[in-house]
Amino acid sequence: MDHGAVVQGLKAGDEEAQKAFAEEFGPLLRRFLMGLGLSHVDAEDIAVACVEDIMMVKIRRFEYRGGHSFVSWCLTVARNERVNWSRGRRAHPTTTLEEVSQRAAPGPSRGMNPELAKAVQDALAALSEPDEVVVVLRALVPNNSFAEIGQALLVSQGAARVRYHRTLKRLDGLLRPIPCVQEWLLSISQRRTET
Repeated sequence: MDHGAVVQGLKAGDEEAQKAFAEEFGPLLRRFLMGLGLSHVDAEDIAVACVEDIMMVKIRRFEYRGGHSFVSWCLTVARNERVNWSRGRRAHPTTTLEEVSQRAAPGPSRGMNPELAKAVQDALAALSEPDEVVVVLRALVPNNSFAEIGQALLVSQGAARVRYHRTLKRLDGLLRPIPCVQEWLLSISQRRTET
């Protein structure tokens, strides 16, 4: 395939050039992304997004420069998309709160004061999703280690531990002023002093 002709065709919006580009570069980018450690499915998703993005937007910025080929430019686009994808996964963990709450089933059914349960749910909802997930995974799902939480959030074990403790401090700040929480904390401290 003559890449110079494909580049010119893509810049002109030629459908034949787009088809030829997608047929050659789709599989190439998928194999390249799998070589970077992505699963077949994730590599396919990112490769398709790259092909579309290159054909529709980024091709306008491509220029032949000494020593740089069109193939290496496309691979650089794919590598950058993979980095963006990884960042997005960290910001939006794969473990959803619905999945966790189905396993944990917190709330009044466990004997908690309904007013207190509502206060805790509201405070959790005020957190960012990753912070909410780390608290729910650690506090409500039995036997979850920080290593497992780190895997779910795509961060290290230490980062998961730090996030959990910082989030607990935020929750303390959100919950402590609420009267039913103050009463609950007082009742716990009284029980501890009685024993």
